[in-house]
Amino acid sequence: LICEQIGARVEYCKIGQPDTGRAIKEFNAAFAFETAAKYGFPGLDWPWFCGIFAGAKMLEIMTVTSKTFSELAAEIPPWFRFDINIPFGDVTAEQRLHIIEASQGMADNAFVRGQGATHNTMDGCKFTLPDHFWAMLRPSGTEPLMRVYATGPDHDRTLALAQEAERYVQEAMKQTLGA
Repeated sequence: LICEQIGARVEYCKIGQPDTGRAIKEFNAAFAFETAAKYGFPGLDWPWFCGIFAGAKMLEIMTVTSKTFSELAAEIPPWFRFDINIPFGDVTAEQRLHIIEASQGMADNAFVRGQGATHNTMDGCKFTLPDHFWAMLRPSGTEPLMRVYATGPDHDRTLALAQEAERYVQEAMKQTLGA
């Protein structure tokens, strides 16, 4: 939404610093943001993913614009995010795959067919609704969890979207495990 307002181009890549770093170089990006709240900036040899560097960039912006942090923050519309981690429990690799596919299929039915969302399967399954809300279902790359993310400009609707996506994962688990 902000990118649309300022005429910036958005490019998508897989989650994770190596993939984000490659995308920064490939697209000659001035900035990158990862869903896990990591900020990336072009560096001399490799992009920087560092909170201290992000803070220094913010100080640079404040200096150039002569605005306080509060003044800059007030220009950004409110945005909400909810993350839900659902443990797979003791499941086989085959059951895990079935849970992933079944929950993403239920979400696809509800969000794409029911609400007009588009979906991107680059890294999990992300559903972007026409009014800028989105939800993502993906297995964790580091833990035995199914991750559900939702984000949007309204707190209650974003929370409801996350809970709806969580229900699809829970239902897929029940179907797969017979519980």
